[in-house]
Amino acid sequence: MSSEEKPSLDPHECASLHNQILQRATQQSADSAQPSKSLLDDYSDTLRARLLPDLQEFFRAIAPRSTSNEATLLTPFNLYPDPEAFFIHKEMPQFERYKDNLVMLYPAKKSAGGLFLLQNLKLACWIDSDLQSQPKSLWFPLTIILQRWLQMWETGKIAPDLKFKPWTERDLQASLEAWDQLVNAIESRLPTHVSRQTTNEPLVEQSVADRCAEQSFQRAFLTKARRPVFSCAAPGVHVWSAEGFEATYAAEPHDSERKQVIGRKPDDPEDYRSALSRDLAPTLLFIGRAVESTSREPTKPSLRDYEGRGSVLLKRGSDLTRGMVGLYTWPREDWSDAVVFSDGRGRETSFSYRGSCPWMSGRPPALLRDVRQFWKRLVVDGTWKVGDYGVPGNMPHYHTHQYFASWDAAAYY
Repeated sequence: MSSEEKPSLDPHECASLHNQILQRATQQSADSAQPSKSLLDDYSDTLRARLLPDLQEFFRAIAPRSTSNEATLLTPFNLYPDPEAFFIHKEMPQFERYKDNLVMLYPAKKSAGGLFLLQNLKLACWIDSDLQSQPKSLWFPLTIILQRWLQMWETGKIAPDLKFKPWTERDLQASLEAWDQLVNAIESRLPTHVSRQTTNEPLVEQSVADRCAEQSFQRAFLTKARRPVFSCAAPGVHVWSAEGFEATYAAEPHDSERKQVIGRKPDDPEDYRSALSRDLAPTLLFIGRAVESTSREPTKPSLRDYEGRGSVLLKRGSDLTRGMVGLYTWPREDWSDAVVFSDGRGRETSFSYRGSCPWMSGRPPALLRDVRQFWKRLVVDGTWKVGDYGVPGNMPHYHTHQYFASWDAAAYY
């Protein structure tokens, strides 16, 4: 959010979004989602006076929660507004300077954090349980944040039982659209002597994916994304060849470290049961033209020490001591389309958003669609050039260039 923008808090637009979310969360009718009593009716004039007129109007316009469930969930991560928690943060030293300017609009489900509103700026931001203040660049208009929450309901990301789905058809389509945009941006900039004859061939054939791709989102993306006419999608990052994908996975030993990390190791106790299903295993989506260097800068999360059990980097060829780098899925229970970029030095933060998500708790710092959009912007603005084979360069490029995105670049949740 740039400093020149002066967002307003539209109480009725925000209330409409809130009521649509409440209707889905409680599965009540639209008629019952109409306010019959203001949230603030049972509270003193003194409390109301601490709130902006627009904020008071918002609370008058939102529908009441069910009396049978005082802790009404609106999403898997947040609760219905609670006037008694509006200024609870004032008990915490790090928020003392805000005084009445900071209001907790929506408490978190499981922590002391939640969605806060700065009344003087009329901007909101999610601050998680560590309750550290967020930089100004991460504060958004309340309308945008409520729209993101509603999107999660409308696309099925949030199921009727108030749990996240690991991935939805909309998530897949968003990743495919972002891939198509990147491919089109690169292909339109190829030198004129390079053939631009496109086909409908996927990145990986369905029969091969069924045998080799372990994760459902990985299979769905690789079998639906079209194969481009170029081979290099980013500096040092290649599209799998049709033969290379199958050959690499087929050559992996059955007792490889990667397979044991996500399964069972010989030294695991007899009663050990892996909490990691194959659908939560990191997998290599786009291959880097290098292997991991022994001179590395380890960070967390780490593909080299996944869940404290060892490396999940895919190995290739005769060297089974070092793993292949590139763009890996980093699936979480609620986010199958999360990814992480391994640059060969153990750094896994490039192409991720800086800071925590400003509209919710637990959203990964990089989803596949986010990285694809980021790469497209670097091509379109000329930061990355295009040559005969796509985007030229090699993996050491990332040892001197770190790329981070701003959360306002996210197309939707």
